[in-house]
Amino acid sequence: SNNYVNYEKWYLDTVMNIPAAWEKYQTCGEGVTVAVIDNGFYVDATDFPTNLWDDGNGNHGWNTANNSADISPVYRNGTALADSAHGSNVAGIIGMASNGSNFVGAAFGAELMLIRVANGGATTKTDADGNTVYYTAITSDAVAAGINYAKQHNADVISMSLGVSAYPNVIRNAVNSAYNAGTVIIASAGNSAMGSKTGLSYPAAASNVIGVMAIGQANTSMLTDFSNYDEDDGQYYDIAAPGYAIVGCGIEKGKFSIMAGTSQA
Repeated sequence: SNNYVNYEKWYLDTVMNIPAAWEKYQTCGEGVTVAVIDNGFYVDATDFPTNLWDDGNGNHGWNTANNSADISPVYRNGTALADSAHGSNVAGIIGMASNGSNFVGAAFGAELMLIRVANGGATTKTDADGNTVYYTAITSDAVAAGINYAKQHNADVISMSLGVSAYPNVIRNAVNSAYNAGTVIIASAGNSAMGSKTGLSYPAAASNVIGVMAIGQANTSMLTDFSNYDEDDGQYYDIAAPGYAIVGCGIEKGKFSIMAGTSQA
């Protein structure tokens, strides 16, 4: 309860009324499969979602970056989804186990399909402190393949905490195909503090994708200073949700991650 009051209460309860929704509708996401497309997942993390989708062969998803069953996090940082714990954080926000030990996900009854679209380790450089930095590579083909995988395996929801300034045809086609199959597609609006008249982040800005902006803790009626925003009456981005100091799973046992961004929203 102390963890809840100090960290989660402001967004799960005060802003989003999620505990009240659990009670009113007597559902916590049961019967829904959510495909999380991200940079990898540490499934041994404390309170990692326990309701994991299974392909029948013991795989809880797929790595479309190198066509393997390895969905572990990509280390360390680089040009896309830089933090290694990014995917674990997002997965935890959705479905951290309700086991009474620490935190809980907004839809802890949902089944999570874990899709890694990042490849790491191929490109390195040495930073100012002499440390080797591994660049995270995410290609349009890998993202499109992840969307197609989710559709082919009947995911009800696809969550994508990623975006690009142009809309590659291969991603557009995959999104359209999944949408036409009845999948709900959600994507982060981006963290560049950019208005829609200046530039757009895709796939969040697509008409058949729910684009999510971020609000903060200090003033929940305003967007954060980093969130991209819609200047066109909701033509591109659709909703705003808490995206500051949000708790998710970490990449070490016994530890969690706290992040900010439209990914978390």
